[in-house]
Amino acid sequence: MWALGGMGRGAAENVGLAADAGAVAEGGPETSGLGLSLGLVEARREVAVVAGGVRLGLRGELSWAELKTDAGGETLHALEAGVRRTRAGLEASREWSRPGGARVEPFGRLSVRQDGGAGQTGVGLEVESGARLSAGSVRMEALGRMLTLHSAADYAERGGSVTLSVGEGAQRPGLTLSLAPRWGAAQGADLLWQEQLHRPFGTASRLEDRSVDARVSYGWRLPQRLLVAPFGGYGTGWGRRRLQLGATLGALDGGTGAGSPLQVEVSGERHLRQEGAADHRVTLLGVVVFGGRAAARPR
Repeated sequence: MWALGGMGRGAAENVGLAADAGAVAEGGPETSGLGLSLGLVEARREVAVVAGGVRLGLRGELSWAELKTDAGGETLHALEAGVRRTRAGLEASREWSRPGGARVEPFGRLSVRQDGGAGQTGVGLEVESGARLSAGSVRMEALGRMLTLHSAADYAERGGSVTLSVGEGAQRPGLTLSLAPRWGAAQGADLLWQEQLHRPFGTASRLEDRSVDARVSYGWRLPQRLLVAPFGGYGTGWGRRRLQLGATLGALDGGTGAGSPLQVEVSGERHLRQEGAADHRVTLLGVVVFGGRAAARPR
C-alpha cells in the first residue's frame, strides 16, 4: 500500500479580458492566486497462487486533483475544477526460470474504473498485458494497454511501451544503459508517478502520440557501502525535447535484490519546446523503502 500527496501555489490570469475594452480601461486582465492539491492512494494484495505458479492479486486505487482560485469579487475569483478516478481490478502473473539465470514473466491486469469531476466522466473497463524478460544484466519489459469499454461516447485510450536496459542498475557498480519508447496512453494510472504529464487530462490518446527516453549512468563504490551513480538522459516526444544530468546516491544492493532502503537523487533538466522556448527544472528526489522489494519507478 502507498500514498502520494501534493500541493502547489501559483497565479491565474484571465487573458480573454484583454479584448474587453471596459476591463482594459479599469486596469487590464484579471489575475488571481491559484492553488493545486492532489492525492493518490493505492493498495495491492496477492490472494492466491494457482495452476502451478500463477500469482493472483487484487488492486484498488483512488486518485484526485483539484484547482481553485482565490476568493474575491472578480470573474476569475472563486473558480474550482477537480477530477477524480476510482479503479479496482484483478492482476495475474507467472514466472519461469531458464538455465543460466534467464527469467520470463508474462502478466495481465483487468480493471474497472470510474472517472468523475470536470474531466472525462463515466465507467470503463481496462485491459493490460505484457511480459518481463531478464538474462544476466539485460532486462526488457513490454506492455500493451487498452480501454476496451467506456460509457462516454467516442472516448478511447490505448498504448504500448517497451523498456530495455543493460547493466547493473542503480544498486551495483558499473555501466547501465536504458531505452524506453512509448506510444499512446501506455501507463494508465502510473502517469501520476511520471515527472510530467504529456497531454491534457481527459483527451483521447492516439498511437501516433509517441515518445522515447534514453538514459546512461555509471555507479562507483564509496566507503560505508554507499554507491554514487551519475547519469545523463535524453527524451523526445509530444512537441518537446528533454536533457537531464544528475546523480543518485544509495546503498549497495549486496546481491539481495531488495534494493537500497534509502536513495537520494538530484538532477537538472532543460526542456526545449517546438516554438523554441526553454523550461528549466531542478529536482531533488528521496525514496525510503520500509521492508520488502522496492517498487519500480517509471522513468
